[in-house]
Amino acid sequence: TQVTSTSLAINAYHRKNEPPQLPRSDEQSTVRFDESWGVSGRATVHGFAQIGNDWFMVLERAHLPGDPSWPLGAGMYPTHLKAEVHHHRSKWASFHSLVVPDMPPGGIPLIGSALVGKAPSFQFILDGREISVKP
Repeated sequence: TQVTSTSLAINAYHRKNEPPQLPRSDEQSTVRFDESWGVSGRATVHGFAQIGNDWFMVLERAHLPGDPSWPLGAGMYPTHLKAEVHHHRSKWASFHSLVVPDMPPGGIPLIGSALVGKAPSFQFILDGREISVKP
């Protein structure tokens, strides 16, 4: 039985050493990808995916961190539950940090950044030139 209104959930880290949460457009994140994610300095973008109403930037060669300062979360947010199962919201939320995601056996994992916020566009470097991307 499908219990959620969406098949994918975006996790976002706002502070290191805290579990991820839904992306927030009202508060800028204070964390950056590091070597724990397989990313350092300037990351290479593999592509973009639209997840619900949000655009998501997928990073090339990124992987889930093994560093405990990046606690993993399963993206089990009560706001994604359908109305008929909303009475399970507290149990559902507890599974967010109890169920740990893992890397897929193949393909490109959706590890990157949600393009949310008040910025009208986001800046990237493409083939050595700075470009502006509008979500």
